[in-house]
Amino acid sequence: MGDASKDWDAAERLARQAADAGDTSSLWHLAVVAKAAGDREAAERMFGAALDAGNTDALTELMVLRGRARDWEAAERIARQAVEAGKDYVLTHLAKMREEAGDSEAAERLARQAADVGDLLLLPGLARKYWPYGLEADGAAAGPWVWPEPGCAPT
Repeated sequence: MGDASKDWDAAERLARQAADAGDTSSLWHLAVVAKAAGDREAAERMFGAALDAGNTDALTELMVLRGRARDWEAAERIARQAVEAGKDYVLTHLAKMREEAGDSEAAERLARQAADVGDLLLLPGLARKYWPYGLEADGAAAGPWVWPEPGCAPT
């Protein structure tokens, strides 16, 4: 076992002790360090520990990590937990991730769900892409308005 591994184990042990005493920030910060170092497994473990200790901000990071791993089912499950914890913005964030991954159908579904819970932060950009002419009263995408050419009789 190398010195770095011993240092990490000691840091993790101390962070867990701090969380047991009511301070979850050390678990959070250790997770951020692991994420920055590219250690997804350790980051997920530490964000999970922070969540278990009551830090609901970890839900967003866990959702992002699962999304980057293309585990969309887990990412959506975590996003729903985050919404229940009052973090309405995560559905919009996940919609953006799905859009970037090329899954327009899932992005639209998530964007609608985000709007349903009141998060409109990123929705204008998604709305311009998916509904450039707005929505009909029934929620279907509206088509463009067609104006007659000048001098032509309306049909």
